[in-house]
Amino acid sequence: MKVYRELKNGIREHQENKSIFSQLNKDNQKYLTDFIRFSTQKADELCKDDRELTIYSDIIEAQKNNLNAEKFFGISAKELAEQMVKELPNKNIWKTIIISGLLNFIAFSLISLLLFRSNLKSSDYWSFVLFVILGTFVNSFLRIWISRLLIEKSQKVRRNTTFAIQILVVLLLIGGLYLLIGKK
Repeated sequence: MKVYRELKNGIREHQENKSIFSQLNKDNQKYLTDFIRFSTQKADELCKDDRELTIYSDIIEAQKNNLNAEKFFGISAKELAEQMVKELPNKNIWKTIIISGLLNFIAFSLISLLLFRSNLKSSDYWSFVLFVILGTFVNSFLRIWISRLLIEKSQKVRRNTTFAIQILVVLLLIGGLYLLIGKK
């Protein structure tokens, strides 16, 4: 029942947003579209905060006063989105770092143990642990850095680029571990 209510509310919000969007002139539609595109990384928080609806109503108010949105706000859509995202608490970035770190740690541990378990001696144990921790930090850092770097790109481009670079990092780190442990 809860899922049904959430879906129904989501459909209602979409219809309201669509009707508001249709009231805007082309310049203001472009401004709003750019704002939404630039704020996609934190779109959930912006929507939960009702800030996006405030932007809609502000743009309509500006249009009624014969102003376009950029003149009304005094900054571009990108700058407005960046400003609003900066005002949000960064609780999700820590959640992302922790989850990404744990998943990377598990992946590096399993891959390394499966590939090198026969060559892993007790003297190499701490090298192995250090490698797994280092790999986890490097991969987590790259993931966050890349997503910030590609903020203006589409979700699909960000996801595919991040995935490709993570695979490359994993392969490089496994190659390094092979050189460290496998040659002995």
